[in-house]
Amino acid sequence: MLTVTFLEAAATVLGILCVLGFIRQNVWAWPTAALSAILFGIVFHEASLFANMGLQAAYVALAIYGWHQWRGGGPERGGVHVQRLRARQGAALGALVIIAATAILALLVWVAHGVPFAPSDMAAFAAAEPARALDALATAMSLAGTWMQAKKILENWLLWIVTDLVLAGVFLSQGLYFTTALYVLYLAMALAGYRQWHKALP
Repeated sequence: MLTVTFLEAAATVLGILCVLGFIRQNVWAWPTAALSAILFGIVFHEASLFANMGLQAAYVALAIYGWHQWRGGGPERGGVHVQRLRARQGAALGALVIIAATAILALLVWVAHGVPFAPSDMAAFAAAEPARALDALATAMSLAGTWMQAKKILENWLLWIVTDLVLAGVFLSQGLYFTTALYVLYLAMALAGYRQWHKALP
């Protein structure tokens, strides 16, 4: 248990450091994010939270993608620069977030009730378990936000602000006060990130 607690603390500190790196547009934020996700993956494995463990694998893959984009992405292969979200991108990302959140919610219902299940079961599950439904939505938003960070899309910070607000509410409702405080910190950092990246717009 002591080892898991240490890993959780280390992963949390690395998570905070990587967000600070993102604010400063430091490319080393991506390896830091990957290491944090790996440590959280171990923690979630030990806690038998296998869905969250799988999510950390997705974050590692996105961290590798982000590292590549910041170092050699963009039209001239010189790394991406801060840009605004295009309307078509926003529409596509919005649709993908809804699809991903629905798929995650369907997975939760399947685990809870088995298959087959009716679509009405998803609505009933969301009504009975609002925290888990909001967590599914926030997970999908987090994946989209990480991809937007890799592309240095300014509005990624706005998505993180909404995501952090949702998750802070979820954790508060579950009595996880220290985790709630962490996400309030992430919220403040997202606000700072938006201001810093806005200054860097061409």
